[in-house]
Amino acid sequence: MLLYGLIDVEEVAIRRPRNENPRINSASFKYHLLIGTSRHIVCLNAFVNAFGVTTKRVRRIRELKKACKTPEDKRGKVVSFSMSDEIKSLVREHISSFPMKESHYLGGTKFYLNAELNLKIMYNLFCEKYPEKKVSYSFYYTFFKDNFNLRFGRSQVDTCEEIKLKIKSPHLNEAAKRSAVAELLVYKRRSQKFYSALKYEASEDAKEENNILFNCIFNYMQNISLPKVPVQELFYLRQQ
Repeated sequence: MLLYGLIDVEEVAIRRPRNENPRINSASFKYHLLIGTSRHIVCLNAFVNAFGVTTKRVRRIRELKKACKTPEDKRGKVVSFSMSDEIKSLVREHISSFPMKESHYLGGTKFYLNAELNLKIMYNLFCEKYPEKKVSYSFYYTFFKDNFNLRFGRSQVDTCEEIKLKIKSPHLNEAAKRSAVAELLVYKRRSQKFYSALKYEASEDAKEENNILFNCIFNYMQNISLPKVPVQELFYLRQQ
């Protein structure tokens, strides 16, 4: 608004065409600088240099001044993206193609993408797959936030607790609940078999070796990374 107030618009009083096809200016402009409380007329170059702005910005303010409109401050406002339905469909299909893991922790259903994934990687993969489509990262990011309730990482609930929460979910039908109960029963039997065998081996080792006091077992199954592959899409599709 400061620049807007320091530019005056005046009608052209006298026209002196110098050629057969003169350019007709509908208005002339005067530029001012504030020195104390006084306004002093300066040229356009001095005006743009004093405020460190471009002539393009000054021209835009002049057009608003001629139309008797005030500049609108759009900082902090959401920019609406205009994209065709084809582009939106491709972006939706691409995001949906990544493997998702479902969690019912804390009574709500949440979906997780791979922890090594992020929006920048997903956008780069989209550009590699559709190089002819001109889609900005801002549009991809906004579309993801507005249309997908996804997180990156994994739920911090163990397998047994996750199956129990799935059984209690009111959204499952009877067939799905019976399948979940059978899955929980198999998981418990395998766990019991594993710990029984572990306890037996530990006791037998302790009998043979007097210096063995106890065994420490650490389960790093969830921390084992898959081998790196050069094709990024193939790598993330193997995370299921």
